[in-house]
Amino acid sequence: MAPVEPPAPAAAPGPGPGPGFDPGWAGAFFGDDYLALYEDRLAPAATRTEAAFCARALGLRAGDAVLDLCCGTGRHSAALAGAGMRVVGLDVSAGYLAAARSGPGGAGCGWVRADMRAVPFRGRFDAVINMFTAFGYFADAASDRAAMAAAAGALRPGGALLIDTLSRDFAAAGSGTSERRTLAGGTVVTERRRFDPVEGRGHVSFEMRSPGGGVRRASHHIRLYAPTELGAMAEGAGLRVERWYGDYGGGELTARSRRTIMVARRPAGPGGGAGGPGPASGGAAGGGGAVRGRGGPGRRWGRGPGRAVRPGERVQGGAKRIDTGN
Repeated sequence: MAPVEPPAPAAAPGPGPGPGFDPGWAGAFFGDDYLALYEDRLAPAATRTEAAFCARALGLRAGDAVLDLCCGTGRHSAALAGAGMRVVGLDVSAGYLAAARSGPGGAGCGWVRADMRAVPFRGRFDAVINMFTAFGYFADAASDRAAMAAAAGALRPGGALLIDTLSRDFAAAGSGTSERRTLAGGTVVTERRRFDPVEGRGHVSFEMRSPGGGVRRASHHIRLYAPTELGAMAEGAGLRVERWYGDYGGGELTARSRRTIMVARRPAGPGGGAGGPGPASGGAAGGGGAVRGRGGPGRRWGRGPGRAVRPGERVQGGAKRIDTGN
């Protein structure tokens, strides 16, 4: 399968400071330590489960064009490409993109280095996925809105966006807790969690003590949005929220769910709906129309049960522990 040939961005921007944003945490966190800390969550079996869920929830079929926004080392990109989709992975990390390109299935995808707020495509994709809490890294909500608008703008009319984040309710319930675990290589990790309800941000710190006695520290500081907030942000970008899920099995979203997973669609028809992204034009980066598949209709997966939770609906319940996996 020939990969999508993406345009090269004029520049490869880094995370870029917004108002009050400390760019150090993301740049320092997303490296080898991150891959070690989440080794179980990044394993092939977990990736297969998550990619299959994306295919079902979005109704993807072979030949569909998919943008994996904040693709990291490309694990979801490669899995979807292996199922017949035409995939482009986008990330700001040159190191992760190099690993994605050289990793299993990497030759079957296109790879682009860019900031998620400046996606160099317009109206090109049947679906955009943003997986494993790769949203909410910026200090200001305006930057998150810009990222949402960029993702929406990359969709063709009728295309859908799937955003998967850690549940805000679940993070709040786990605030103030800690745990200790041992990684495969013998490093002992102490993890401490705190959720700030005013800023809506989860703060997680890690102390990693190697078998030789060396100590390393890392942390992440991610803004977590309630479904009402995330849905309003999507609708502000011209999308229509279709469904919410609470796990990768397609379960309904409740206050006990570990994940908050939103599927929102760009309306079909001229202009993509009122207030939505306009039709693709040659003047926009990436230009052209939607990237069409070459593999024929292929198989379309059915949607999981999920739940069509309205943005204003209140979901009751509690939670016992926090899933701090990105």
